Amino acid sequence: MKMTMNSRFESFSMEVLYEIFDFLSPYDIFCGFINLNDRLTNIIGLYPLQADFSKISRSKFDFICYHLRPENE
Repeated sequence: MKMTMNSRFESFSMEVLYEIFDFLSPYDIFCGFINLNDRLTNIIGLYPLQADFSKISRSKFDFICYHLRPENE
């Protein structure tokens, strides 16, 4: 018997995901969810980020910028 791992997290509505993202920093959102699958990547791309970039390290800032605008790399 083959077991598959189905994630209920991936089936959450965009609104529920946004509610979860509201509790996370932009770095945590990108680090934890970007490139997991196309749907999550698209949802993250639409999420209205609000961040105080003065309170994060340069490496985290660069990581976020890369994922916001990878064509600039």
